[in-house]
Amino acid sequence: MIPHLELWQWSLGVISAIAIGVAKTGMPGLSSFIAPLMVLVVGDARYAAAWTLPTLSTADVFAVLYWRRHADARKLFSLIPSVVAGMIGGALALSLSEHALRRLVGCVVVLMLILQIAQKRKKDGHIAGTASFYGIVAGFASTIANAAAPVITEFRWLRSNFRLTSRS
Repeated sequence: MIPHLELWQWSLGVISAIAIGVAKTGMPGLSSFIAPLMVLVVGDARYAAAWTLPTLSTADVFAVLYWRRHADARKLFSLIPSVVAGMIGGALALSLSEHALRRLVGCVVVLMLILQIAQKRKKDGHIAGTASFYGIVAGFASTIANAAAPVITEFRWLRSNFRLTSRS
């Protein structure tokens, strides 16, 4: 059943879907605005991440199929325990009141933007941190706001063995 939304909500939803597609092509920063837009569309921070998840998952399937030969799966799978820990923390955060959760989503988005700006300002483009740290932050950010892309990008850059190679 199609939900009853106003025209402006459908418009923001379409913009969010297009932004997801463009962000998956590697345009940094764009994905950070998807979570707040979806909160406006849906009206509930808990449902915003859930509504966005099918589109993000579909895009991720295509990305994995496209890049699967160019990544070290062992490095990716090494993040699973810490990502799960972050997801558990995010699931607990979803029990907060709507007001607190909206503020938390806003803080996560702002922190992801700060991370992207810091990456660009540093000469080598990298910010120190352990794999566990990046996994926990990515799991948490992904669970409450689908906003883990900057964290995973930084982890990938830090781990040169994980870095994607150019396609040929």
